Amino acid sequence: MAREKMDRKIWPFPVLCLVLVLLLNEWTFAALTQDRLVDLPGMHRNLLYYTPWMLRVLDLWGLFAAIYAWQQKAGFATLWKEDLGFYTTTTVSVFFLIYFSNPIAVGKFTVLRVLAILLLFLMLLRWVHMAWIRKKGRAWLPMKPGLAVIGLLSVYLFLEMGFLFVARSHQTMHTFASKIWFQRYWEENALGYRDATHTASDFEGKRSILFVGDSFTAGSGLEDPADRFTDVVGKKLGKDFLVANLGKNGLGPRGELEQLEKYPFAADAVVLVWYMNDIHKAAIEAGHDPAGFLQDANALRPGVGPGDCSYFFNFLSWMYPNAAVGKNYYDFLQAAYADPLVWEKHFADLKRIAEWAEEKQMKMGVVLFPWLRDVKGSGVAMRKLEGWLQGQNIPVAAMDRVFGGCKAEDLIVNANDGHPSKAA
Repeated sequence: MAREKMDRKIWPFPVLCLVLVLLLNEWTFAALTQDRLVDLPGMHRNLLYYTPWMLRVLDLWGLFAAIYAWQQKAGFATLWKEDLGFYTTTTVSVFFLIYFSNPIAVGKFTVLRVLAILLLFLMLLRWVHMAWIRKKGRAWLPMKPGLAVIGLLSVYLFLEMGFLFVARSHQTMHTFASKIWFQRYWEENALGYRDATHTASDFEGKRSILFVGDSFTAGSGLEDPADRFTDVVGKKLGKDFLVANLGKNGLGPRGELEQLEKYPFAADAVVLVWYMNDIHKAAIEAGHDPAGFLQDANALRPGVGPGDCSYFFNFLSWMYPNAAVGKNYYDFLQAAYADPLVWEKHFADLKRIAEWAEEKQMKMGVVLFPWLRDVKGSGVAMRKLEGWLQGQNIPVAAMDRVFGGCKAEDLIVNANDGHPSKAA
């Protein structure tokens, strides 16, 4: 009896140590993910995002091990199946192990996640059997409200299991469902493009066009790459033409020039696909701050709320249709377009691409995409750019002239993804 009392006094010590380690983890990574540090050389964004999750899971495993060790010392090693207290701590520990491990490698290890949820469900049933049928210990709640709580938890677990398989594209690309979408529908060739694998022989005897741009060109949000405008163009031109898609998510004019310079095959023409946010880097250099852009906030500040850890609640909190998605960023762009210094830098970036195409003896054209949620409001910026391109004798197609009479919801992939839909 004396030893048991001593063990009951000693066992909270390792738990307290683990809690302190957890708090230290949280403080450390909260400091590392501050704006002033996150862009320092050597600071890898994914490392900063995933490391706190990994440490939380390790802390929880340590907590679980400490509780189990205490139960062994207290004499419950062979009777854990009949001990309601131990079963309660085990069930709670497993729940939080699942909860905190969800953001790690989202969309992967799905079978293991399903098995873990099913195990937790079986443990809840076992807890009900022990607490209210066999009465092996004192339950925290009377039977009727207790069963209601267990029922709600069971419904949540099955919803959680179902949303492990829900894929939906999203503008920020950081949501659980959008990561599942990319794993399911996004395939790249050896050069890193969402395109067929081309060889030098493919270009022989054909007129060739390179489309270069960002996620609008790559077809983000479209499940089938054949629905992209570049693929539609290639199909309409016929077998005498080869159309290559050099689109990559997040590119701007400088990144697009880099892609063209390192592309291994010569072509007859290049079409630059421009989007409203191509002015981003020029704007920052001119002193504009894209504060409030929710993509960076979500990517770098892992939280502990349901929307941060649960597939089901993450879907509800991020995927619920929200007309204001990206509004802060759009306001940032509009302010940038009103600054002559930003335009000067942006024109210089575009001119470098035009000079490269001239040097390579390639024809060049430009397609301009407006902000699809506000086609009319994009017109002022697009007219200025259209006029500059025409002054450089570069053919230009301004899509706001085509989309002017369309509804925004018909032009975008979904309410949370502003990329062009198949119809657009």
